[in-house]
Amino acid sequence: MQMADRLEQETEISYFVNKPVSIFRTYSVGIHQSNRWDYNMNYENSGVFFTSKFEFLNRWGIAPSVHYGTDWLNTRILRGGQAVIIPAIWESNLTVNTDVSKRFFVNLNASRQAAGEDHYRNTTFVAAATVIPYNALKLSVSLNYSKNADNLQYVDTKILNTDIKYILAHLDQKTLGATFRIDYFITPEISLQYYGSPFASIGKYSEFKEITNGRAKNYNDRFELMHPILLGNNYVFGSYSISNPDFTFNQFRSNLVFRWEYKPGSQLFFVWGNERTGWKNDANTKVGNAISQLKDVASNNIFLIKLSYWFSL
Repeated sequence: MQMADRLEQETEISYFVNKPVSIFRTYSVGIHQSNRWDYNMNYENSGVFFTSKFEFLNRWGIAPSVHYGTDWLNTRILRGGQAVIIPAIWESNLTVNTDVSKRFFVNLNASRQAAGEDHYRNTTFVAAATVIPYNALKLSVSLNYSKNADNLQYVDTKILNTDIKYILAHLDQKTLGATFRIDYFITPEISLQYYGSPFASIGKYSEFKEITNGRAKNYNDRFELMHPILLGNNYVFGSYSISNPDFTFNQFRSNLVFRWEYKPGSQLFFVWGNERTGWKNDANTKVGNAISQLKDVASNNIFLIKLSYWFSL
């Protein structure tokens, strides 16, 4: 069970052909549907997925998919408050890869999500490449970029005497990340592995609103737009205020691992972990600049030694 307070029914039918047909070496298609309820048997939503994957005779592949989700009774959006109906959403996804058996291959992925009432939009691109100059060395790199717009992003909860106010806002968020991997086998028993990943995300909040009737039939009747005044680093809503939720988050994590199997089943590891994490309470920068600013962030280093010994009984 991955999530509490949820009952879920799923059905999936797929068809797979594992012999060449026309221009295809193999292909598969499938359809998947689901329904969800909470433990009080309140209906949450339904979803339908269409998936497919085609491998051509030259071993290149393409995998398009489409998902539709009905209006969603979201019981978690207010972090313990009333449920809110979220508009239906469409998602399309396309993955393309070259021949993964070659010494150089590429994977590309693009996805798009769009919800009704212009409630939510997300676009994501991922590009990855792997090169194997020779059998003992493997180099991989991937880049990902996403642009996200959420009209009902949770911000804060304010308790005023007997009145509870749930504050949400429109969030514009951009995220950029990369991953680098190096696997080098000096001998079958000795290897060196490196992993590095810079990442940055910037979020700008606007159009603050208070949930008034989360289950209203009309989308705009579920909340009331608010017009706070920004004083210093706080938004003032008359009798209360909240901190400016804008953010710039950047991080770099890396690991360098030396492994030596000094006898069958027994290994010695030397590990160096490096981490840099930065956060600012503003969104007045570009996501690319946020990654370049990681060089000015304080570095944390961890060194580990691990020894394992295999006992034969």
